[in-house]
Amino acid sequence: MRSWPLRLLWAGVGLAWLLWLGYEDRSVRPVLVLAALIALAASLSWIQRRPGWPAWRFGWGLKLVLAAGIGGIVPLLTSVLMLVKVSLHSHASADFDSADLIAVLSRWPIWAAAGLLLGGGWALLSGSRKPPYVDKAEPVEYNEDRAGEYK
Repeated sequence: MRSWPLRLLWAGVGLAWLLWLGYEDRSVRPVLVLAALIALAASLSWIQRRPGWPAWRFGWGLKLVLAAGIGGIVPLLTSVLMLVKVSLHSHASADFDSADLIAVLSRWPIWAAAGLLLGGGWALLSGSRKPPYVDKAEPVEYNEDRAGEYK
């Protein structure tokens, strides 16, 4: 079951997709942002659907590799989105030409490095802490503190 923030993110991605398809512009920046949002939403959905793989248990290496892979996928997804828009609109002159595709695809190491940095931030912020619901503390009765004294 998806959480409501993830559903809200996917709704925002869908809205951005519809707005971008109708927007007549040759700029690469909006499609890069859209591809990054899709990669982020897809990766969060993938992490959430792995009940045996809670995100807080990922080791440093797995977090870095996963984030670098997500960053590296962004230029590929961008080029696919650009080709989809060119095929849907079918103007006399294409919205994006081959130079735009090559420029986007040539920047994949930069996007992979950005993903690696975000993965490092994720690893630093999450650390090896366990979430509070994993704590195996004994239950405390109502109006009783842990020392056994009533308030």
